[in-house]
Amino acid sequence: MGSLEADLRHRLQSAFTAVAGDGADAALRRSKVADYQADGALALGGRLGRVPRRIAEEVVAAADLTPPLPPRRGGGPGLHQSDDR
Repeated sequence: MGSLEADLRHRLQSAFTAVAGDGADAALRRSKVADYQADGALALGGRLGRVPRRIAEEVVAAADLTPPLPPRRGGGPGLHQSDDR
């Protein structure tokens, strides 16, 4: 298995593509307030004219977040965080 970041990037990118089609970017990055942060739902909200939180919920539902990744929970408008934080 590759790095956690590469694994997470692949899983989220697949989910963003499933929700919004090709060209949707997960915009995954390291974060000061969490291990990783995916800001793609914010950009897609403007592009698709939809609420970013709803897009984020669809992405989380479409993402393969089975172990070794921890479960996700909402962390604010359009955001999801690990339950272990």
